[in-house]
Amino acid sequence: METRARSRRSEGPFHHSTDPDTIDVCGRLVVERYLSDGWIVPENIDERTGCLTVEFDPCVPHSEYFLIADPVSGEPQATGRYITVPIGARGDAQRLPVEADFELFSATRERIGAARILDPGSVVEVSGLARKLGAEASMQRLYRAMWHHAIRAGYRVLLMRVEAAFVELAFANFGRVFEPAGPEVASYLRRGRIVPMLFEPATFLHAMTSHMRGLRELHGDLVADQYRQVIDFFLDGLEDHEIALLAAPDIPQAVRPRF
Repeated sequence: METRARSRRSEGPFHHSTDPDTIDVCGRLVVERYLSDGWIVPENIDERTGCLTVEFDPCVPHSEYFLIADPVSGEPQATGRYITVPIGARGDAQRLPVEADFELFSATRERIGAARILDPGSVVEVSGLARKLGAEASMQRLYRAMWHHAIRAGYRVLLMRVEAAFVELAFANFGRVFEPAGPEVASYLRRGRIVPMLFEPATFLHAMTSHMRGLRELHGDLVADQYRQVIDFFLDGLEDHEIALLAAPDIPQAVRPRF
């Protein structure tokens, strides 16, 4: 795929961090949004920190946090994290929360196992996605930042839990960028259904370009060219050699940062 010239602009105020202060900012934003949306109850909140309790969320020590802030005010706008496997973990200790909470398809388990043979730390879980009300645009910046980091860190498989109603919306906006990793289950706090999903960072660009070709066939050049702007947005900030890796069937093993 021919790529257009891209600026190397920064994200503005942005953190990818394991710093305790940044983690607390992210944690309080998660609590604010999850409590209002009904995903947690007050008993899940630590009164001292304003974040989730250690009992409810034991994954903080081995997670990488992302924070998107307003470029003018610096106020937190959106957050997300990768839950990683603790360094040196073996056997069941390698299992991520999604693996423990869902009965994953056998094909999904095989793909996870194959990725872990290459690198035990290359399978991570997307978690803690939250934004301020009205900050929809910040989520696109967050998704881009997390995707770029996954490519540079050598992450091969991303697992996540998603509201079933959101899946079709994501497919409509981005194409078949991820796939079900197991059957849907009922949400334990809210009405609706939750489905575990699998996402491979190396195939995201291919999924988007395939979606663009489908839009061109169905709706013509105007719609396809508008979607091309979405692709350019996600590519913005990647170096040419990083984009070249996405054309390969798999990302060569990168030296993963250890936190």
